[in-house]
Amino acid sequence: MKNYTLLLILFFLSISFIYGSTIAHWRFQNNLSSEVGGSNLVGTAYGSVSYSSDSPYGVGSSMDFSGGHVRMLSTTNITGGLNALTVEAFIKPDTANQFGTIYSEDMSYEPRSTFLGYMGTSNAIRFFVNVGSEFEVLDAPVPNLSGSWHHIAAVFDGATKTSSIYLDGVLLLSRSLSISTIAVSPVNPSIGVWSSSMAHYNFDGKIAEVRLSDQALSPSQFLNVVPELPTHSFLTFAFLFISIISMTMRKQK
Repeated sequence: MKNYTLLLILFFLSISFIYGSTIAHWRFQNNLSSEVGGSNLVGTAYGSVSYSSDSPYGVGSSMDFSGGHVRMLSTTNITGGLNALTVEAFIKPDTANQFGTIYSEDMSYEPRSTFLGYMGTSNAIRFFVNVGSEFEVLDAPVPNLSGSWHHIAAVFDGATKTSSIYLDGVLLLSRSLSISTIAVSPVNPSIGVWSSSMAHYNFDGKIAEVRLSDQALSPSQFLNVVPELPTHSFLTFAFLFISIISMTMRKQK
């Protein structure tokens, strides 16, 4: 009996590890809600934004941006104060000729807060976090990404004071930072646009699976390598796991 109890404890601890680091996750499965973060992280679509059945997994959906954006009407601080952060998403740009925002938190004044974007005009993925008096930009060179799905991940690691950018699970570039904690700032999280007026640096193409984690994740933990289990799949798996243990225990009596 003790062995089975231990197995159950280990099982639920492993699931907690998978989900524990996520602080926001917009799947765009025909809704604009984050799976965590509460009602303050439910997005509102503005402009030319629509759901698309085109997705990186071949099932589900994504958001198709063509001049519009999704904004969370929240002043809740999300990334400020963190000593580790991973921002990741799948993107499928329609064109490389764009300064396209993937995820941003806007302060409406300099320095800006957390930002991740596809700078196709300069062939780069750009990532920066607010360091208090300024922001330190990391531009990782990339080829033309338009026309196909790619996984983008940006990692801030306060323990090592570095920021890094990954493309499809492969490290592109890292740089040293002057901070170990992201500066706190009021935010209105946005997907597909960056600026206080919500009218600049619009993303042109599709975005899916935008996830923020409060840990400096490694490639083996990224969405393209270890996709998070949907809630219904988790419950089904847990039920089957417990059922198998119960049946085994009955047979041994």
